[in-house]
Amino acid sequence: MKKAANLLNVSMETTSSSKLSIFFPVIFLLLLSTAAAATDNSFIGKDPLIPSWRRTSLVLQRNNNKNQIPSCSEMSSRSQCLQNPVCRWCRSEALDDMCFKKAEARRLPQQVFLCN
Repeated sequence: MKKAANLLNVSMETTSSSKLSIFFPVIFLLLLSTAAAATDNSFIGKDPLIPSWRRTSLVLQRNNNKNQIPSCSEMSSRSQCLQNPVCRWCRSEALDDMCFKKAEARRLPQQVFLCN
């Protein structure tokens, strides 16, 4: 009977030790993957489907667009319009005063717009 009890204790110890030998590597891998995800800032708050090189080029393109002179139609004041040599400020009694490209300003009806 003592042999059976000892055998049962030994089999329980090997079962629990085999569970522990599987448990610790699984926990280790889980902790390792969460730590790697926490330190990887490339996807935090960003679209994971867009590669980082593409995001960089989009940011550069967006910054270049901010530094460019706006098109004539985007200028809302006379002073802005007159600073750009390709633009003409056109006044109108019937419509809002607007900024146009030189070529567009020449095609506007003279009865409606007076362009500088």
